[in-house]
Amino acid sequence: MPFSTMNVVRVDNLDELAALRSDWNRLSDGVPFRRHEWLATWWHHFGPTSSFACRRELYVLCVFDGRTSESLVALAPWYIERSRTLGRVIRFLGSGIVCSDYLSVLCHSGFQQAAADALSE
Repeated sequence: MPFSTMNVVRVDNLDELAALRSDWNRLSDGVPFRRHEWLATWWHHFGPTSSFACRRELYVLCVFDGRTSESLVALAPWYIERSRTLGRVIRFLGSGIVCSDYLSVLCHSGFQQAAADALSE
């Protein structure tokens, strides 16, 4: 499946993510720690920082299949952490001091390679 039909969109706020809740949860494959409700709540409580020493921003990448009416086929639930010592690091939502289990890029079966190509592009 060519990745040229894949469209990657960055989402950087919780309101936009809420609109993707049902598709996100479908991709979570029944794992509670991958669901929108869990990770959005985690971000709300542990994510946003703007201190001088460390800053975090939401960096969720959504992969849509342009051939099927722009349906969500993959989601990379990430955030960027910027620090004076480490620079910029991409981390999974739910990771860090207060962390979750079973974190992963979420992908609809059959789209793994196309989604990985599109995300790496």
